[in-house]
Amino acid sequence: MGVARRRVARAMRPGGPDVIEIADEELPALRDGDVLVRVAAAGLNHAETLIRSGSYVVRIPFPYPMGGEGAGTVLEAGPGVTLRPGARVCWAGILGSCATHLVAPSAMLVPLPDSLSFENGASLAVAGLTAGGLARVWPLETGSTALVWAAAGAVGRMLVAILADRGVNVVGIASGQRVEGVRAAGAAHVIDRAAEEVVEAVRFRTDGRLCAAVFDPIGAATCQISLRLLAPRGCLISYGELSGPLAAIDPRDLFDGSVFLTKYNGTRWLDGLDDLVRLVSDGLTLAVTRPAVISEVAGRFPLERVVDAYRMLENTPRGKVLVIPDPSPGSHPG
Repeated sequence: MGVARRRVARAMRPGGPDVIEIADEELPALRDGDVLVRVAAAGLNHAETLIRSGSYVVRIPFPYPMGGEGAGTVLEAGPGVTLRPGARVCWAGILGSCATHLVAPSAMLVPLPDSLSFENGASLAVAGLTAGGLARVWPLETGSTALVWAAAGAVGRMLVAILADRGVNVVGIASGQRVEGVRAAGAAHVIDRAAEEVVEAVRFRTDGRLCAAVFDPIGAATCQISLRLLAPRGCLISYGELSGPLAAIDPRDLFDGSVFLTKYNGTRWLDGLDDLVRLVSDGLTLAVTRPAVISEVAGRFPLERVVDAYRMLENTPRGKVLVIPDPSPGSHPG
C-alpha cells in the first residue's frame, strides 16, 4: 500500500475522555474485499461514550480504536472490490474510524452523493442506520401518533422524517431555535421543552389521545414521563442513556394502559450487511431531497484534540461533533 501507517484515537482503559490517546500504528494489508480510505471526517456518537465507560451493555476489550462513523475517499482497493480509487464514501459501524486512514470492508461502505459533503456523510450514516432500524420496531399505522425525544439531533431528525413520510403524525421534542429544524424535517407538532410542560403539551396536541409509540434516547430523566405519554397498548422504545441508565421498571407500572417497553438493540433489527448499507443509503437519499434532516455541526476538532471533541460530546452539544483528521488547507471536507 502507498500508505503504510495511520494515526488513530484509542481508548486505553475504562473512563472519561482523558483515557483516549493518539497512537501511530501500522495499517494491515488489504485482503479480498478490503479498501484503504483516507478519512476526511469522523462523526462522534453517544454510544461510544457509554461503551468507553466500561459499564454499558456493549463491551469492547481495552485498548481499542475509537469511532464508528465517518466519510472519506478510497485510496486503494484490494482484490474483488468494485469501488475504485477516488470514490467518495461514508460508513457506519466500522471500529477505528477516528483516524487518518481506515482499512475497511468494501461491503460496508456507501457511495456518498455528490451533493453531500464529507461532513454531511459523517453526520448522516449512523443517523440513517439507527433511525431506519428504530422505525421497524413498532407497527405504526397511517394517522397514528408517535413522539420523538431529542428530535433536533442527528438521529431524531432522520427518525422524524422517516415516520412522517409513512403518514405518522410526529410530535417532536426539542428546545430553542432548533424546533424549526424539527418542523422542517416533517414533524406535525413540535414542543419546546424549555418553554412548555411536556406531558400537558402532548395531551393538548393529541386531544388527549397520547402516542402509539415514544422513541426515547435520554434514559433516566425521561423514562417515567415517556410511559405517561403512551396511549393504551403503546410502546416505549428506549434507545439511549444520555441522562444515565434506566431505573428498574416494575411491570405493574405498565398495567394501566397495558403498554410495552423495549430496549433497542440495533443488531436485532438488521438483516445482514446488505441491509445495513441499504438503511444508510436510504438516509443519504432522504437528506438529498430534504436537507432539513441534516443536523448542525456543533464542533470540528483535529485528531490531536480528540479528547476535547469527546468532552464536547458529553456536554450536550447542539449539533454533531466531528473530528477532522487532517484540517490542513485543501483537505477540508467538502
